[in-house]
Amino acid sequence: MYIELFPVRVKTLAAFSGLDPWNGLAPAEFTIEAHLLGPKNPVRAPRDTGGPYILGIRSELDGEMHMMPESLSELWQTGKAPAEALPGLLHGIEPRLSKQDFRFCLRAKWHIWILGFYSAVALAAWLWGASQLAAASRDVDARLLQDPRFLSGQEWLTSPMKAMQPVILVVPALEGSRTLSRPVRFPPGIVGGRAGQPDTLAWVKAVEGRRLVLINGAFARSIRAPQSAVLGFALRRSDLSLPESTLDELRASLPGLTTDLVMCLGWAAVPPDDAAVIFGIVGIVIGAIALAFGLLVFSVIRRRQLRRRRQMAEILAALGQGA
Repeated sequence: MYIELFPVRVKTLAAFSGLDPWNGLAPAEFTIEAHLLGPKNPVRAPRDTGGPYILGIRSELDGEMHMMPESLSELWQTGKAPAEALPGLLHGIEPRLSKQDFRFCLRAKWHIWILGFYSAVALAAWLWGASQLAAASRDVDARLLQDPRFLSGQEWLTSPMKAMQPVILVVPALEGSRTLSRPVRFPPGIVGGRAGQPDTLAWVKAVEGRRLVLINGAFARSIRAPQSAVLGFALRRSDLSLPESTLDELRASLPGLTTDLVMCLGWAAVPPDDAAVIFGIVGIVIGAIALAFGLLVFSVIRRRQLRRRRQMAEILAALGQGA
């Protein structure tokens, strides 16, 4: 249930004499009254919490309460506007005042904390979303590796290799091999269990020369068995982190060795994760909303503070003082 709050008088802060602009500039006694927000017509006076107070000026001539905006209250409380000048100053700016001018925000700092908090939330959401999108992105499209073609070793050795063409290959006899000291780095989207075993770089003799075969360490023993068949596909050498020194040695010692394409055996392609894509987009959207909300709150309070400072500058100009 929404309860509308109104200024409720708490105590008198000061009294002074002056001319009443609301009653034809007649001499009058004035009081400056302190108010707190509370229900209209409360049963008992609200407890004085020590401020901040909404200030108002009351004239003894008609008893009317004229509420002062935060800007004018600030000038009086800081000693920049004398009490005797308050009625005339307030009367001059009253027609241009809005409800927002009576709310406390001139000394507010919480909007800065809100902006910082929601900026941190936005950054965290963006980093999380980016990580989800990065996890979902694949340099290798798994759809290209569907419906592999079954090839015997002889068929593979006599047919040209094509990049990303999946085959179930009956592995031909290997002419030689080298065990690699470091695991080979593949493009994102290619996975395969190494089971702690080093990968093997082998070569076979084909019709056009020699071909390179990269064997997953987890399958190294089984592939060497006669008539073993395993899923494989050719990748460009530039997509693999093969040691260049090893390749240079093999080129020098193996005439006709083709290194542009490498047949990779024992690895598989993982399709893009649609859920991760959705989560990534959601994270980015949440980050944008959080930052927009923080900027909105900050800009609203900042505009109100600037409005009050302009009001204060105008009041000081009317008093003949500099800001």
